[in-house]
Amino acid sequence: MIEISKIMDKLYHCLDNHQKKTIALSDLQANFTGGEVDYGAFAAAVLELENDGVLVPVKAPGRNQKSPSLANKYTLKHPQGHQQTLHRQNFYQRLQRVSLQLHKLIQLDRYYKAGVLRWEQDLPWIKKLDSYLKSNCLPPAPATAPERSYHITGNEKWYDEQNGKEFLEMVGISDQQLAIVNRPEPFGWAVNSLLLNSGQHRHQHLIVENKAPFHALLPVLNEQKTFTTLIYGRGKAIVASLALFAQQSGFNSLPRHTFYYFGDLDYEGIAIWYALYARHQNLSIKPVLPFYEALLQKKYSLGKEYQQPNLVAVEMFAGNFTPDCRLLLLNMLQAGGYLPQEALATPELQQIWRKNFKGD
Repeated sequence: MIEISKIMDKLYHCLDNHQKKTIALSDLQANFTGGEVDYGAFAAAVLELENDGVLVPVKAPGRNQKSPSLANKYTLKHPQGHQQTLHRQNFYQRLQRVSLQLHKLIQLDRYYKAGVLRWEQDLPWIKKLDSYLKSNCLPPAPATAPERSYHITGNEKWYDEQNGKEFLEMVGISDQQLAIVNRPEPFGWAVNSLLLNSGQHRHQHLIVENKAPFHALLPVLNEQKTFTTLIYGRGKAIVASLALFAQQSGFNSLPRHTFYYFGDLDYEGIAIWYALYARHQNLSIKPVLPFYEALLQKKYSLGKEYQQPNLVAVEMFAGNFTPDCRLLLLNMLQAGGYLPQEALATPELQQIWRKNFKGD
């Protein structure tokens, strides 16, 4: 259900554009369709306008028979020329009230000029940012934009692709304050020189789907004794480019090599693993379970309804997990949930890396 503050914003917007001195209750209700607002919330907002003197009940048409009761028709107290000023003043007062409740770093000054529509658009992000800052303060450790985006909003693409950067500037929060760092596009893969020069004949390689986990694991690549290379998959690109690995790396006997994959826990990430598995059947390509198991302990986000499930891929992928983890995975997917790699912060990824891949 929509919140009272958003109901008020819609009503103010309606009144700002109303050309007559009176307005019917049905015209006010017409702003809310599809069951998004229950009557109690709508009535509370209209009664607040009555109390503020913006709407004055017209006696003749009477009041409806619902509880709480509303007038069937209202007079706009001020002439049209003064309505916008009054509504603007009410909007400013609401901004001031909300500002007192938010984390001290969030600045709302620019919304006085931007207006109520921009305020309505940004209010969900303001609440998420406020909750994040109150829970975490300013983060001491740096993180990539996708990682920080996910922990603030539950959407790893928010900063780069959904105007998150512009929003943060709007409320006076800088990249430096949130310790957001820009990472370059990785150069394909990195080598653990200690293992490469150890003389061993069998090698294991870790492919990660996204740029953020690649940069998170790169500094500690030589601290583990399991993976010879760390490979940046670049989304779906790895499905084709893996065919060049032997030629580029100089490894001639790839059947002696095992590839592990770590991607987003959503239908697309699972489909990438399955495409690798199906296309490169001469190779051993497995999900890297410690990372996925840690992901499944996180609270998932809802979204990505546009992704089409490959049920064969899901079945094959889920078959690699323990019964408990398999159940968590399938329940999440069936609920429309997903977990991007960025749900694991850099320190968590590095801790899992050190704990589970120590070698002999």
